[in-house]
Amino acid sequence: MKKFVRLFLGLASLCPVFNLIAQNERVLNVPQYQDHLQAADYAFTNLDKSLVSTGILYDRAFKNAHLDTFSPIEPSNSGHWLNAYYELHQASYNKENKLTYEQMRNLIYHSSETLNTVPIGVILANFNVLNYNALDVTANKMYEIKPGFTSSQVFQSKENIVAAALVPTIPRGTSGFTFPQWAAITCRNEHVTNIQVDFGDGNPIKTFNPGGLSQTVTYNTEGEKNILFTINLSNGLQKTARSTIVVSNQSHANKSVARTLNYPRMDAYNISLVDSSDIRATIPFQGYDETSSSLGYGQYLTYYAKGRSQLRKPIIIIDGFDPGEDRNAHLIYYDRLKYIHNGEDLNLGNDLRQNTPGNGYDIIILNLPKYEYTSSEYVCSLWNWYQPSNGYYLQEVKKYRVGGGDYIERNAFVLVELIKRINQQLQANGSNEKITVIGPSMGGLISRYALRYMEQNNMNANCKLWVSFDSPHHGANVTLGLQFWLKMMEKISPEAGVALHEQLESPAAKQMAIQHHLGHGVSGVSSLVSGAPGFRDRFAQTMNNMGFPQAACMRKVALNNGSKAGIFQNYSPSFNL
Repeated sequence: MKKFVRLFLGLASLCPVFNLIAQNERVLNVPQYQDHLQAADYAFTNLDKSLVSTGILYDRAFKNAHLDTFSPIEPSNSGHWLNAYYELHQASYNKENKLTYEQMRNLIYHSSETLNTVPIGVILANFNVLNYNALDVTANKMYEIKPGFTSSQVFQSKENIVAAALVPTIPRGTSGFTFPQWAAITCRNEHVTNIQVDFGDGNPIKTFNPGGLSQTVTYNTEGEKNILFTINLSNGLQKTARSTIVVSNQSHANKSVARTLNYPRMDAYNISLVDSSDIRATIPFQGYDETSSSLGYGQYLTYYAKGRSQLRKPIIIIDGFDPGEDRNAHLIYYDRLKYIHNGEDLNLGNDLRQNTPGNGYDIIILNLPKYEYTSSEYVCSLWNWYQPSNGYYLQEVKKYRVGGGDYIERNAFVLVELIKRINQQLQANGSNEKITVIGPSMGGLISRYALRYMEQNNMNANCKLWVSFDSPHHGANVTLGLQFWLKMMEKISPEAGVALHEQLESPAAKQMAIQHHLGHGVSGVSSLVSGAPGFRDRFAQTMNNMGFPQAACMRKVALNNGSKAGIFQNYSPSFNL
């Protein structure tokens, strides 16, 4: 919920009145449309779009990147670059064979997270904008050409260049940079032959060719860094652009740093070894809206007790709802287990690992990350200027699933496999200890399902204590007004679209949310209380039928920060509280 509130505050300043379209200080009332693109197309109905010479009418997009006024002497950044791409794609009349915004984000993720290289992106933009001085507004709220003007005077051509490193933050130290072919975007007749980059690190300028080799850059200090691009074009011209990137402290809560660590290794507090492992479920699960079943995937870190390098007394902590993959196991331990006592920063995990000399707990953090789950798709990306006359170029785009927002059942089967593995290790190490399982937030639902499934299928979980912490066993509450606001904003803000589709419309969110925007406005569905159709009721029935873990040898502890009654208040819409 907190991330939705932060997003709301960040986007509030951009919120338009959706039944209005404002251009050049003119306001047109278009009440029948709730979408900026539809409203714009309605207003432009009478204009001859065949005169849009570039095929991109920028006025169709809500201008967050301001490509029509942005100057290359101004610094861009990863967010601005992505906004620029999103708007050009949205404003294009022909989107065929052009990478979608989601595909672009997946390519950036694959480069930065899987290949550990920061992609550099360059956009050579060429688009049309409306000359509002040549237009009048009709009685039915459409634009028409003023007397004395011709159609050729309506659409003006503009060009711009945007370049940036496509991640917002990198850790202090050495990072790899690359200029992939898919990030060399052009809407013009010319294309980028190479770029020369001054990273502001005091070292010589580096030259990158599209699709060429990566190169390393070292920043020894933190803070915002300025990057200068010299862009060499196929027509012989040379352009410049600027961007910024933030270099962060290599703290142990830094997600970027965690990717580069080698295991096993000593933890930051020099208590004992930490080891890293991947785990894949062996029980497949088919989602409610899926045509086939698949296996879930997880990653976990084991922080051994003081003086040990073998598992003997485990506590498993399962990550909760994280559809944006904002944290990993490393960050959970060093950041989420922190607490302050007498003004001193302490760590609960460290306390448990040093509990009694020689008898501390081993802390296992299970993360449910973003992972490749199906075959790639291939796109003939014409904006990368591999034209059919030169032979088609197919860009491979990986498809990813974010475990932190995936079906609770599929994640539970990952935990089942982890519990089985841990018990095997305990037996091999000669330990008679039982397992403690702690599930915060959605982790409480995952662990509840996993433990009960094992009981019902004659699997010994060997669990002595289950802690469910602030878990929505009766359903989660996300303000319905905020959900509809994000739905309204998705067409003008890519960030709002990501929050809507990857978070609110993730399988786990649809399973947990008591009220969901997908359940309102549907024929036959109550307008007062309704979850996502086909998700909330089905999941609630599944959990009710299973019940809670029943093993007599298991203690169960539940903690929450809300009402214990679990009663919905049933206030009517617009009720004055």
